[in-house]
Amino acid sequence: MNAKSVPPTTARRGFTLTEIVLCVAIISTVLVSVVGILPVGLDVSRKAVNHTVVATVLEDIYNRLQGQRLQSGAATFSPAYFDDLGVYLPSPEDGADPATLERYRTRRTYRAEVLITDWHPAPANTSKLHAVRVKLSWPLDGNGDPVGQDNPKAEVTFGVTSLAGQDWQVIDPQFQPKIEH
Repeated sequence: MNAKSVPPTTARRGFTLTEIVLCVAIISTVLVSVVGILPVGLDVSRKAVNHTVVATVLEDIYNRLQGQRLQSGAATFSPAYFDDLGVYLPSPEDGADPATLERYRTRRTYRAEVLITDWHPAPANTSKLHAVRVKLSWPLDGNGDPVGQDNPKAEVTFGVTSLAGQDWQVIDPQFQPKIEH
């Protein structure tokens, strides 16, 4: 009887333990690297959102100043409250009813204190220019007050003036100049 001899199989049918361990080590190294940079990316993202909202809030304040009396002191809408997207939230000064105020109370994220002052010292050739100082604070507590020692987080000063001429007081002593853009 002739028995056919079967040659030993040289083809492999799977991965060796060494290959699996090496693959797991590579994947682990990549995952640890990605997880390590996640907090940095989240922090940069949060800062970018805050910068965008601050720019939106400052634009809103700049537009709200249009028509305000040009006199030193707090703006009539100060402090102003904004939500997490930079949208102005109503206040009692806007004539909002108590139910509306309570509904928006929990959405207050940013607080802007707006103060119109004189320049000290005044820039050259700007006798009618007033400074508007805006202090932005966040986060806020339930009463709308800033939380933490690092507030205000942003402080911006820009100049405004009225378009009234230099002799406006002589022409009409009752005239109150308004902020113009």
